[in-house]
Amino acid sequence: MKINSFILRIIRLFDAFSPKILVSFRIKIFQLVGNPFFSQIISNDEIINFGEKNKHIFFGYYDVTPFNDSDKSLLVMQASLMNRAPKENDYAEIGYYHINELNRSFVFLGKTNTWCWQQGCRLQWYGGGKNQIIYNCLVDGEYGSMIKEISSGNIIKKINKSLYAISKDGEWGISLDFSRLQRLRPGYGYGTLPDKSIGDPCPDYNGIELVNLKTNESHQLFSLKEISKIEPHNSMNGAQHYFNHLMFNPSGNRFLFFHLWMDKNKKRYSRLFVADKNGENIKLLNNSGSISHYNWISEDEIILYSLIKEKKEYAYAIFDSRNGGIKYFGKNIPKSDGHPTLLKNSKIIITDTYPDLFSQRKLLAYKTKEDETKILARFDSPKNFAGEFRCDLHPRISNNGKIICVDRIIDGKRNISLMPFDAKLL
Repeated sequence: MKINSFILRIIRLFDAFSPKILVSFRIKIFQLVGNPFFSQIISNDEIINFGEKNKHIFFGYYDVTPFNDSDKSLLVMQASLMNRAPKENDYAEIGYYHINELNRSFVFLGKTNTWCWQQGCRLQWYGGGKNQIIYNCLVDGEYGSMIKEISSGNIIKKINKSLYAISKDGEWGISLDFSRLQRLRPGYGYGTLPDKSIGDPCPDYNGIELVNLKTNESHQLFSLKEISKIEPHNSMNGAQHYFNHLMFNPSGNRFLFFHLWMDKNKKRYSRLFVADKNGENIKLLNNSGSISHYNWISEDEIILYSLIKEKKEYAYAIFDSRNGGIKYFGKNIPKSDGHPTLLKNSKIIITDTYPDLFSQRKLLAYKTKEDETKILARFDSPKNFAGEFRCDLHPRISNNGKIICVDRIIDGKRNISLMPFDAKLL
């Protein structure tokens, strides 16, 4: 294991300091030699790609689904070919595809200039996933969101806050400061409007807000200042604090959120909290200072990839949001970070990886009962899509659990790929 780790470090040093042409040559040689020995469950012939000429087609994060209730329509975003942060006048188009049509063409629904590469504009189906969508946009010159009817194209309602997460019943949303988020974590927030909190490392006026989507009323639940005082770290002294990654549990009565801070040396720390919808019963679940991707897998349980202090290692684990207990998976759970989702009514976790030495991202299925990990598919990940502009797979599952959707790069452009999934083939 130590030898493999040493070799990996040598190769990464080579990639970091070598000209791009030599890195590309190294990757091609690795793929040529290694690919014949690799296998995957889903054949490339089964994968359907959605793309447009001279446009990026993508969806965003993995914590909401692009599939409507019948799994026949697929929400997407369309953006110009650029590899930089969106500016105020960079609009992305909102639309969808009819999945089963032979001539799959982009159906335009609207546009927005409040979006980013990692999380899009928080586009999602609204009201049961039948005929309405909701997405972030400017409303009267401020961050807001819009509910739109697909069949008519009519605007149903404008909301006075941009939303990070929405409860399943469609009645509640939670919001944060998207400009502060973009400044401190580029690629996750919006740079459309200036960050009014510059100069204040941990403001008490800046926090998580609850939005009533029926009445359009909102109020702050708690502030960065309040959360920073809960079991603080020494690294918080003089650090810049912010919130990210908000998600309601299935019933919508509680939500998780990340408290993050960046010290004077630009090192980022993070920890996981949960709270009731009204902001009460705040509970710190992981205070290691290093947490990553997450998902609710039941009303009370959260799967999280993080530093496990008790084991002194990074791993996937299940955190009980009520009592703080931790459950561990078997030894064959994927060891590297990814974006996990538990398939409904099953014991299978779908996740992904970051680029390996072959510059490929893997789509994985982990069978919890059998403690087995299977490679479903592999996708090339060009080196020039990195950092804020990277294209993670962000696997998302259809409502019937039979289709997996990923964002990927094809011919220098973002595309969306759909592939069939059958648990019986694992």
